[in-house]
Amino acid sequence: MMSFQDPTHNVLVGSEPTSRYDIDVTFDQAQRFIDAHQAQFEDPAGVAADLAELKLAVTGSPPSNLIRTRLTLHRLNRTCGGATPVAAFIALVREMLDTVR
Repeated sequence: MMSFQDPTHNVLVGSEPTSRYDIDVTFDQAQRFIDAHQAQFEDPAGVAADLAELKLAVTGSPPSNLIRTRLTLHRLNRTCGGATPVAAFIALVREMLDTVR
């Protein structure tokens, strides 16, 4: 969603842009969940790699291959079974990718 400034009021209409701090906090929560539940994953290192790749996609330069990024999102979502910390991170990445388009 785009953000717009109302010229007649000093009020922001729409969603505020996601800050780097929000991304870092959400990423750290997802990473802690994965670290705490490694036994539940077939490939915990792969899950951690997917998470790191997605963090780079939203904090670094825009991903050159959005299809790969979306496939990584799908794989992470499927692998983690909708766990709340990971789902929050996935939602944040999806929001950030929508602004990249």
